[in-house]
Amino acid sequence: MRQRQRDEVEVFTIRDERRVRYWAEQAFPVMLVIRTSEGDIRWMEIRDWPKHTNREGRDPVKQIVFDGVRFDVMSVRRWRGRALGLTVPLP
Repeated sequence: MRQRQRDEVEVFTIRDERRVRYWAEQAFPVMLVIRTSEGDIRWMEIRDWPKHTNREGRDPVKQIVFDGVRFDVMSVRRWRGRALGLTVPLP
């Protein structure tokens, strides 16, 4: 369930903790992708979200604060470069 808060932050509520564990156990990246009613598409990787937000994975994760970036050629190139350990020149 996605909610937009007053400060325009988008928060996804996670009702089933098993999903978080499943995402964290994946060998490959897990992406959360959203499309707005205006047609904008944004994305972020969520596989490592629990490790960074809840005392190294010890507390249950109940929500994801979506801080995704626009899904376009340059964001894909930057993400690919980080994943492969490459440097990607910015335009």
